Amino acid sequence: SQLKSLIVSSSIVLETIRKSIMENLTKNLYICYGTSEVGELTVATYEDIQKNSATVGKPLNGVVLKILDDNEKDCIHGEVGNVVIKTKEMISGYMDNPKATKKSFAKNFFYPGDLGRITEDGNLILEARTDDMLIFSGVNIYPRELEEVLESHPDVVESAVFPLNINNNTGVPVAVVV
Repeated sequence: SQLKSLIVSSSIVLETIRKSIMENLTKNLYICYGTSEVGELTVATYEDIQKNSATVGKPLNGVVLKILDDNEKDCIHGEVGNVVIKTKEMISGYMDNPKATKKSFAKNFFYPGDLGRITEDGNLILEARTDDMLIFSGVNIYPRELEEVLESHPDVVESAVFPLNINNNTGVPVAVVV
């Protein structure tokens, strides 16, 4: 193969896809994380991925990336919280949409609606989207966590977890698997 490296920049890239790319196409896989509102934020190198297969990398120069709890306090390393970002290039709000601007922009930071954690070596691990969270019987459930468990089974290629309303129960987690 003439392929020297591959850059993937999208939603969460499943570990099975990462592994397949690195085994079949190239070891030089780069995972990028960014948003339309802010631009490219992090890059994970082959070395980063080898240390932690779920990483989307370390923040690029000029990117201030924090993980905050629900009270807007900094999370400690490894603790899951809200990803917030600031760069010189980010937009300041959404045109003609003050409601969305208020939800996503505060205190000079952009809140993309992602939940993540920072490892001891500074890598960002995305865990879920805040709007993906299910609340069932008072328990916060992130579909991605259940999907990862299902996809760790050798006979499962892909899965999707979503809420269903069944009888009087709302948000019952249901899984579809391939």
